[in-house]
Amino acid sequence: MSEAATETPQEAPQEEAPQEGAPPSYPAASEVFQSGSFFARETEELFREGWVFVGTLDQLPEPRSWFTYEAAGRSLIVARDKEGQLGAFVNACSHRGTRLCEGQGHGRLQCPYHGWVFDTDGSLMGPSRRKGLPQAFRNEDHGLAPVRLEQVGAFLFACEGSEAPPLREVLGERVAYLEAVSQDLGCEVFEVRMEIEGNWKLVVSGAIEDYHVPFVHGQSLDPSRTTAAEPTLNSGGHSSFITPAPIPPGLTTLMKLFAKAEPKRSLENALVFPNLLLVQIWTLTHVTTFVPLGPDRTLRVSRLFDMAPNRPWWTPLGFLHRFLRPLGYRGVFGVYEEDRVIVEEAQRGCAGATHLTRPPAHAEERRVEHFLQEAARRLGFAYAVEELEDPEPKPPA
Repeated sequence: MSEAATETPQEAPQEEAPQEGAPPSYPAASEVFQSGSFFARETEELFREGWVFVGTLDQLPEPRSWFTYEAAGRSLIVARDKEGQLGAFVNACSHRGTRLCEGQGHGRLQCPYHGWVFDTDGSLMGPSRRKGLPQAFRNEDHGLAPVRLEQVGAFLFACEGSEAPPLREVLGERVAYLEAVSQDLGCEVFEVRMEIEGNWKLVVSGAIEDYHVPFVHGQSLDPSRTTAAEPTLNSGGHSSFITPAPIPPGLTTLMKLFAKAEPKRSLENALVFPNLLLVQIWTLTHVTTFVPLGPDRTLRVSRLFDMAPNRPWWTPLGFLHRFLRPLGYRGVFGVYEEDRVIVEEAQRGCAGATHLTRPPAHAEERRVEHFLQEAARRLGFAYAVEELEDPEPKPPA
């Protein structure tokens, strides 16, 4: 654990005094990546009161299946009821508030503390040792607390805030994109879970900008690209970029064989604010969730999907797919590990420079500025984004 992780969380950064009637300015110091009270405000207003990505439909394969989503003290159950309808609930027993479950499972939920049993529609099936409870006790009065849950394509989003607008209104232009990406989610290839000793904003920032690639990923990613990725900035903090991604010789035929589709010859990196990153390349889609755990701790969960349908492992293509998975995992993990190391260095640097003002951004960090501006807006701050000059072409490797 980093030294920053063991220190007492600092007070929220002091913003500049606003002009009368104007919102305060978003703190310009690196303290926004360290402050415990600022982090608490973010998790409440962005991750609890707002819409966040919690999972995909394949995690609920049949009626009465469920999985849990947990972030910074927030624990939710996402489930299908016996009729197949989707729902979400606070993961806390209505008796004494004990967490009911973790991970993924199927069937009824029994509290480990006093044995109360709940169905996957959130209803109380029955308390244990009913005799001893008040005579007026009714099961229907003590179900799990419901949470708003909405679906776009294969993607599930939850919101505990009653004041948040409908999800599709918040997503705007990203709705059609998510529905299109859903068509490409065939079989899950593998999952990478990585805990990073860095603030969630630093982790997201490092995943959506192209500026760091030659320096951090010079060996693992293609360094020969000479043009900068051109970003698209959407309302609501959502953004993306597309860049060419040539297919290595000999792999095109293999990809077509697996996916039965023409592989994409580009890489698209798209952020759905605040915590979902989708990266599509060739026949693959990376679905990444950023889970804030503390002011300087973030869990990155990335699931890699192929366009190919699920095939039994004993079939020729199924066996080959299974054989190639470790090679793919090693490559993806290596890139994520490079990101982890550099973000942790950024976190350590910020810890020693909490009151230093951040310097101007580079044009290849437009998406980072757009992301931070939306985070600031939702917290009630003003965040001015400077006009950035387009970068010169990158020199060939």
